[in-house]
Amino acid sequence: ATVLGAQDPAIFSVTYHRSLADAQAGLLPLGSPYSNLTPFRETIYIRVYDANTGCANGISQFDVIVNLEPVPNAQNTLSNLSYCDDDNGGLGSDTDGIYENIDLESQIPDILGPDNSLPSYQDPDDYTVTFHHNQADATSEDNPIASPYTNTTSTETIFVRIENKTTGCINDDLTFDLIINPLPDFQITSPQIVCLNILPKNIAIENPNDVYDYEWKDENGVVVGTNTTLEVSVGGLYSVTATTTNGTNCSRTRSIQVNESIIATFVENDVTIVDDSANNTITINNVNGHLGIGDYEYALTDERGNFIRVYQDEPVFENLDGNVYNVWVRDKNDCGEVHLTVPVVEFPKFFTPNGDGINDVWEIKGVNATLFPISKVFIFDRLGKVVGEIKINGQGWNGRYNGKTLPSDDYWFSILLVDINGIKRERKGNFSLLRK
Repeated sequence: ATVLGAQDPAIFSVTYHRSLADAQAGLLPLGSPYSNLTPFRETIYIRVYDANTGCANGISQFDVIVNLEPVPNAQNTLSNLSYCDDDNGGLGSDTDGIYENIDLESQIPDILGPDNSLPSYQDPDDYTVTFHHNQADATSEDNPIASPYTNTTSTETIFVRIENKTTGCINDDLTFDLIINPLPDFQITSPQIVCLNILPKNIAIENPNDVYDYEWKDENGVVVGTNTTLEVSVGGLYSVTATTTNGTNCSRTRSIQVNESIIATFVENDVTIVDDSANNTITINNVNGHLGIGDYEYALTDERGNFIRVYQDEPVFENLDGNVYNVWVRDKNDCGEVHLTVPVVEFPKFFTPNGDGINDVWEIKGVNATLFPISKVFIFDRLGKVVGEIKINGQGWNGRYNGKTLPSDDYWFSILLVDINGIKRERKGNFSLLRK
């Protein structure tokens, strides 16, 4: 139609030839469709024959030009595009395999040829490169993927279409995989406690899902370890970064707060005792962390180790009977416990020596020869006569004098106690002997 223009094709016939001589002679007409023999550019000669006159024109010609299809990177191969998972895409989880802001266009230099000094280089300004989800879209140039892109699965195949802006020739044979690699999967407990009286503290990676390289840093960013465990001797904010060893080089960092604690420093001056009163009380002084930096709780046991008061947060014990107590201070962070033995002294108001095993003797409660190595205890009748003398570790006074049973009455005592620090304690008073 281009050759004939307005001339009637029923009268004028067109044939094509490889040489001018063939066209002029009407020899060896070419079939259509035709495959060229000369690469890239071949001249085709035209013969137009008029059936009415028998005249022919065999001097026209045109060139068949075969343009190169774009050749990606000269080898038609492309490296996959890999990212490490993060917590920006999908549901905001760094384990969902979703990554936002994937730069697909970063592949274009590698697709066309990365170095303009190489023969394979194709100028990006001469080509249009688009990315597609499937081969059909790449072929038809439909539904191109916008860049930056957010993937939908952890591994996706991306189809590439390359079009030469000048020739319109395309290549749609190239693909690459978009891979979101998982981050190291491990756990570590935070916060943790370092006991300054039990050093060092061992911090360990927990439940690693694979073999990773580790780097520990202190709060100043100084590298302090490269193993699965770290020994620490001071508190602070530590971090550990695990990096995959499978070639993906993906890393995850977790932080560990290490808090300091310590067993209590507990001495006699830390205890205040109110005894021989209507409300016998033991108070432990821990105002402003007096005992130490730990988080402490307190308990009372008797001399046999039986709990009188179980561990509690308040450092005060009230309404106590006279007794020798062990006051315990325990660090809640398992840094240890300490105790002091203290007396809560009580002078009974009466006793009933009737042999029933209850209050059969009169004795001072809350004392022993260890706490009070020096003692003098005398008992008098109402006339001032000494009717008894008690030893601290003795059996107490049974209401007898020289083997004779004394009657129910009021009796008086005079006591001198000297503790292990040489502090004297004197007390005088009275009590009732009740015979029932």
